[in-house]
Amino acid sequence: DSGASNVGEYNSFIGNKAGYSNTTGYENFFIGYRSGYLNATGNRNIFIGSDTGYSNQSDNNTFIGNYGGRNNVTGANNLFIGSESGYASIIGSDNVFLGHRSGYSATQSNNSVFIGSNAGYYNVTSNNTFIGHASGYYNTDGFENTFIGYLTGYLNGSGNCNVFIGHKSGCRNVDGNDNTFIGSGSGRNNVSGYSN
Repeated sequence: DSGASNVGEYNSFIGNKAGYSNTTGYENFFIGYRSGYLNATGNRNIFIGSDTGYSNQSDNNTFIGNYGGRNNVTGANNLFIGSESGYASIIGSDNVFLGHRSGYSATQSNNSVFIGSNAGYYNVTSNNTFIGHASGYYNTDGFENTFIGYLTGYLNGSGNCNVFIGHKSGCRNVDGNDNTFIGSGSGRNNVSGYSN
């Protein structure tokens, strides 16, 4: 049943119901059960893994890993690698999520980079860079943050314009803004302090 409705050109669909709804979409490469299932007109996408890009209608996305980018509809130019990475992304574009469940809840995030298992898990805002396991895990409203290291900025919910570098640096920051913490455990007890 792969490519059951396909009339587009230069597509490769491998796996049960891969590219099932594709009509005029072209230059797509889908491998895995129901990968790109609802994609009708999206072009130049690469989906590898079960249910990757299941709801996709957009262009130039690469999703690798089971359920990666599953709910993406209009988001374009995204790279999601890892099972369930970018799972809830719907309209976000120009993102790079690498790692299991990285950017999992990023429904409308743009221009963000999350690298590491569960990095940016609850993030829904844009212009953040989280590198390290569970870095920026609870970030929901914070934007323009850079967190590098294991659990950096873990509890950050609405803090903006912060730079946390080092193991657990700024891990308890919730809504503090404009802070720079460098070094293992630096600023770990800061909750709402700003301009440090």
